[in-house]
Amino acid sequence: MKFAIRMKKEAMKRKLVTDIFSTGEINLIRNQFCTSDTQQFPEKALFLMYDKSLFKLYIPRALHGQECTFREALECFIHTAYIDGDFGWAVQIGSGGGIFAGYVQKELADAYFKDPKFVIAGSGHPTALAKTGENGYVVNGSWQYCSGCEYATLITANCKTEDGGVMAVALLPEQIQIDKDWKGYGMSNTVSHTVTVNSKFVHRNHTFQVNQMVSDYDYKMFYMPFPIYAKANIFATVVGCFDHLLEETYQLTRSDKWTQDKKVILTDIWQKASHVHDIHKQNFLNMADQCWAELVSTGQLSKTAGDELIHEINYSLTFMKKTAYTVFLNAGMAAINYSEPLNKTWRDISTAFQHAVLR
Repeated sequence: MKFAIRMKKEAMKRKLVTDIFSTGEINLIRNQFCTSDTQQFPEKALFLMYDKSLFKLYIPRALHGQECTFREALECFIHTAYIDGDFGWAVQIGSGGGIFAGYVQKELADAYFKDPKFVIAGSGHPTALAKTGENGYVVNGSWQYCSGCEYATLITANCKTEDGGVMAVALLPEQIQIDKDWKGYGMSNTVSHTVTVNSKFVHRNHTFQVNQMVSDYDYKMFYMPFPIYAKANIFATVVGCFDHLLEETYQLTRSDKWTQDKKVILTDIWQKASHVHDIHKQNFLNMADQCWAELVSTGQLSKTAGDELIHEINYSLTFMKKTAYTVFLNAGMAAINYSEPLNKTWRDISTAFQHAVLR
């Protein structure tokens, strides 16, 4: 009962996620990304992220964050990705790193996570080497696909250690080199470039282990198993992209460019897919609520709850992949013309499908 009352109070404190953006802001974001071919992140969109604290969803209030519940953050990822795939991906990646506030030393969190423009970029792949030095490590290596690296204020990435282990390091922007090599088929403006470090010293207080909580912030999200946390966040972005894909499919059914027979086919695809997708999405969010309730009440997530959430994600992913391809095959030139909104949405979602966490 106490948990239910607290959740109701928390919900009353925040606007509905769909109220975060005005119609004008949604149009601005979509126009920014649809018209940009420079593979840079639009400044106006980035300003909106700062203004609405979208990189602070998983940061505790003690560090000037929003301290969202699991569902609140996931709904935000869904909605921002519905607006635009690049935009939603940037929100999810930049905000997702907030959980590291529970893993890093408190001094590091206090020094960097309070910044209004704090954003994390990085990689979970241990493709660099950290050699032991005095009071820390000397790091050499590169990490690919570091979304948001051009505007990140902290870069976190896994390294191999000399004893064969894996350790995460927190790097400052001045310690890295950005190789502007991201030329993605979709989500082309996410600046997901390669980050390189050449013999940079990292103090031991700027190292940590993922999923090993060391802070004393009273934020239950820090107890969420990281693999489940990461998969749910990325999946939520895919859900939002799929929402947008269905919206653009519906718009095609209203177009005068199509024959009646073609409209019937697309309408049937849209109606059936929308019904099934709504069920999957609600199941996913309800399960996220259940996971959060367990974290709040017991301080840990049961294997059963975690397994059920992952099963729903995988089941829904299979459905979305098949349906997105069916839309693509039946959308004619709208599917392959870069100037069409459906084309961008298709490219974004098919790019997101390729993420290692979802495969």
